[in-house]
Amino acid sequence: MDTLSSYKKSYFLFFLIGGIVLGAISGMIFGRDIIIIKPLADIFLRLLMTTITPLVFFSVASVLSTTTNLSKLLKITFSMLVIFLITGAIATMLMMTVILIFKPNITMAFELHQQFTLAKTDFAKQVLTAFTTDNFYQLLDKRHMLALIIFSALTGIAVSAVGEKAKSFAEFLLAGKEVMFKIINLIMCYAPIGLSVYFACLIGVYGPKFIGQYVHIVELYYPTAVIYFLAAFTIYAYLGGGLNGIKYFWRYSLTSIIMSFLTGSSNATIPANLNATKAIGIPKEVREIVIPFGATLHMDGSCLAAVLKIATLFSMYHVQFSGFNTLAAVFAVTLLSSIVMSGVTDGGFVSETLIITLFGFPIAGLPVIIMIGVLVDPPATTINSVGDIVASMMITRWLKPLGYFIKRE
Repeated sequence: MDTLSSYKKSYFLFFLIGGIVLGAISGMIFGRDIIIIKPLADIFLRLLMTTITPLVFFSVASVLSTTTNLSKLLKITFSMLVIFLITGAIATMLMMTVILIFKPNITMAFELHQQFTLAKTDFAKQVLTAFTTDNFYQLLDKRHMLALIIFSALTGIAVSAVGEKAKSFAEFLLAGKEVMFKIINLIMCYAPIGLSVYFACLIGVYGPKFIGQYVHIVELYYPTAVIYFLAAFTIYAYLGGGLNGIKYFWRYSLTSIIMSFLTGSSNATIPANLNATKAIGIPKEVREIVIPFGATLHMDGSCLAAVLKIATLFSMYHVQFSGFNTLAAVFAVTLLSSIVMSGVTDGGFVSETLIITLFGFPIAGLPVIIMIGVLVDPPATTINSVGDIVASMMITRWLKPLGYFIKRE
């Protein structure tokens, strides 16, 4: 399932990383003279930013417009979403703790270092401003992304509630989503060139020390990801099935671990996850809902990465990564960009774009955190995908009063 897509993604990542390496080499060779081609990079960034508003609307609204009302499915879905949010929150808090302890000093000093500060308002006003707006046209402004998501969700729910009379509108939403995904795919064809030029300019102007900052970022992410994978997943397996749950999880998850790490695709790992959960004894109704949904909604590894991306932006722009309001905003944006928006990306970089827009950072910071996403993608995808197995175990345990329990098949 989705094998062809995983191959395409592998080729795309090869060209993307190859383009960035070629750009870095070009920057070292030509120095500051390379800045003359920077508009080629700006084209990519602007195209990507213009797509996020319609993409979010059509994606969120279309998904909710097809929602079913079967009670048993809703109970499974509700427990699934709660588990996904809890594990995502744990991953987010872990990386926030790592950042607060080690206080990384990521000094990527280039033209990003224009004066920038986060808006200073009281928490209640921040919530009101983030989630609502008083004019429809303001929904089209990327600074009101949360308000757009709420409006999109209400639109989808309303379409589902109207039923047959809104069938044509539901079809319009689905068609709009497909069109926007195609636009994103077309823009991403230009990504190897756009990012290559951008990093050529960075290296040309600021030198090879810029690359060393990414080494520091990787040194923070990979050990944290390994610790979370080993410790948290063992605990989750225990919560789902006791000591036998731990034994079953580590015995039957090896194929999923290998598949997700090598393909970098949660969708490509769905068959392996279905086989693993069947071998563990997860009931069919649970595994056939949780595993496909988890491929797009359960993103613990992406939560770890999102906090690191946000911390990188904070460090670059000399914004303090501290204080209740700031950390609460980091927590909320991480969950939103990594979980709620994960089903919208379709291979694009929407979560990184969302981070930039929600915090109001300049667009020049986007390629920096995109590169972080590329570097941490293998372990992040592994955590995202294999986490669906332990999540299905905990969900089965939760639904035991409904007659669901782990049994060997």
